Amino acid sequence: FCAFTPLNLPVAVPLVRYMVQLYIDNIPPCGYTNYTVITGYEYAGETGGPALENEYLKVTFAGDKVNIFDKVNEVEYEDCLWFEDLGDWGNSYVFQPCEGDSPIKAKLDSIETVYANKLKSAVCLEYTLNIPFELDGQKRGGDIIENKIWVTLSLGKGEKALSVDVKYQNKAKYHLTKAVINTGIDN
Repeated sequence: FCAFTPLNLPVAVPLVRYMVQLYIDNIPPCGYTNYTVITGYEYAGETGGPALENEYLKVTFAGDKVNIFDKVNEVEYEDCLWFEDLGDWGNSYVFQPCEGDSPIKAKLDSIETVYANKLKSAVCLEYTLNIPFELDGQKRGGDIIENKIWVTLSLGKGEKALSVDVKYQNKAKYHLTKAVINTGIDN
């Protein structure tokens, strides 16, 4: 990383850039506290496979299933996240399902730890969704094309909710991909 300085001549000055994570607790209103940032400390992270855990939640992975345990209410949510796709011959405003179509579920290919330290941990889930490229009348048709979905789940100290970031590589036409978040709540 470089910055330019106007001193003497415009010259590129190499810089070292750090990302600082800090958990702050119990600062009184209108109060303050001081912190000193020093270099040289490395945290090795967790061992034993990908998992996210703090004082409120524990997220585990079993096969292609994402499970969340709510420690406060002592409730287990099993298989609570997946992606599925349906054919759509409608327009940008109206969804029209294809005739005789059934949902195609994305396959979880890999789970990888992005980072893990005492303050925050994150994992990346990579899914593959193989679906027909286009339509044949009002039905799905054409060659099967591979779409990728990357989901980053992160959980930090003191956070009561799981953060979810989704990136989707869409190469197909005329379809509807949805994230299914299974809470176990019936209508």
